Amino acid sequence: MRFQIQPRDAGVPADLGAPRLPGCKSHAQRALLLAAFSAGERLLRGVPDGDDVACLERVLRSWGRDVQARGDERRVTGAPLRPGQQLQAHVGENGTAARTLLMLVPLLGGCLQLDGAPGLRRRPFGAAVRALRALGVACSSDELPLQADGSAGLSTAARSWRVDAAVSTQPATGALLALALGGGGELVANAPRAGGYLHLTAAVLRAFGLVVEEQHDAGASCFTVAGTAPPAGEYAVPPDASARAFVAALAAMHGVHPPAGLDAFHFGSHPDLQIDEDLRCLFANADRDVQLRGLGARPDCVPVLAAAAATRPGTTRLCDLPNLRHKESDRLAAMAAGLTAAGARATTEGDDLVVEGPLRDGAEAAHLPTAADHRVVMALALLGTVRRGGVIVDHGAAVAKSWPGFFDWLARCADVRQLL
Repeated sequence: MRFQIQPRDAGVPADLGAPRLPGCKSHAQRALLLAAFSAGERLLRGVPDGDDVACLERVLRSWGRDVQARGDERRVTGAPLRPGQQLQAHVGENGTAARTLLMLVPLLGGCLQLDGAPGLRRRPFGAAVRALRALGVACSSDELPLQADGSAGLSTAARSWRVDAAVSTQPATGALLALALGGGGELVANAPRAGGYLHLTAAVLRAFGLVVEEQHDAGASCFTVAGTAPPAGEYAVPPDASARAFVAALAAMHGVHPPAGLDAFHFGSHPDLQIDEDLRCLFANADRDVQLRGLGARPDCVPVLAAAAATRPGTTRLCDLPNLRHKESDRLAAMAAGLTAAGARATTEGDDLVVEGPLRDGAEAAHLPTAADHRVVMALALLGTVRRGGVIVDHGAAVAKSWPGFFDWLARCADVRQLL
């Protein structure tokens, strides 16, 4: 599915198309797992309908959990995992579900057979497997498909676990959920590059009634979980800060103020809220070279920041992003290719992405490769609102993974046409 995006003569509307953002899939997936493996019934509000969340819901239903959907509400009747229970899951391209379940199920004493789509099979799982094996969990492989069997019991009675979080914090999130569902304990996440996602997990646990204490230093984050979630209640999923990042970037690219309702306090705990400061740094330094550091803490913002950087004069270096090599695509390479096709100069230098703008304009639409990656598709599509000849992006259907309504929103800000 290809889309052509061209700017309107009148520019983007003042309200930026009144975006209706989906619920946050990071919050929603954590809440679904907590509800599904706790006794009793919970009502979750604001659940998004993207592919990742739908995939997790299918897995949970296949495991006998009652997940009833009505609009953006999910009524979940859960049950604790039985010791020795054997479960199978195919999670498509859902990396959050894959790494989280890989830790959660065996750490609760179950046996999980896990697989995913070809793209997910290429992504790294070694940190989770090493942490599990250190605790006595038998793992058949360090890549998908694999089996992780915790039914023989963990090798230590003390619930004090350590996980390498340098490549991804998702295994540490799975361990935190296992502590919460298993009666509490302590987790040390070593070198958490994207530690904000662990703060997000802790915030969801607290909303479910658990006590979570945090301590942080330069090399590790320590979490102590105590208490038991009450058997029933409600949880409101906040709007998606990652989707908000695209609206904020569009506003910055056109020099307008984001519409009311995009203030950060509406979005709960999420690292992508830091994009506001990144965008201020970019556009307050027009014509000057800029280096953006610390973006590994909010990797989902990198594609749209790179797209925004391509619209300003000067060179922008997005620094130290090895974890971007292991997303749905190699996002550094994918953005370099897409921005180059759009008329910017973009290269990768080690684990940095270097973007030199502004875009060279053209009367014809520029055809941009997207690597079938939802965040690359959305980031490059925004360039069609500023490039005179517009752009054509491939694999538009990929946006269903996180924001199915993305092109509906963008069509209120630009001329958008679906091509055969």
